[in-house]
Amino acid sequence: MSEIDLKKQAEELEQTLKKQLELLKKDSENWLKFGGIILAGGLLSAGLVRSLGRKKRKKKSESIPYELGQQNFVAGPAPKKKKKKSFLARLLKRVFMVGIALAKVKIMDELGNLQKDPRGKQ
Repeated sequence: MSEIDLKKQAEELEQTLKKQLELLKKDSENWLKFGGIILAGGLLSAGLVRSLGRKKRKKKSESIPYELGQQNFVAGPAPKKKKKKSFLARLLKRVFMVGIALAKVKIMDELGNLQKDPRGKQ
């Protein structure tokens, strides 16, 4: 092989390498987006499970008698305070009920349209 053939072959190899790198970059963008979505969903679900699914453990300080001043005291946990419902929880319940009402209205409209024309043509 002559030098000219070797240079042509080297140029062709460089061009194919560039094309392969471009394709790899395009594919990797899709994989990165997909992986990012999966990672975000996993973190979100882990956070929800962690915040909603855990039961509170008793602390050692709660088992100390709460009336130390009396001679006949009862050993046990301190009295619990009533939990106040958060504003967000009440708001979410109301939004959920509004959503159900809107869905009900939409379904009733669709059923009314089907009743007028049983074939589904309008």
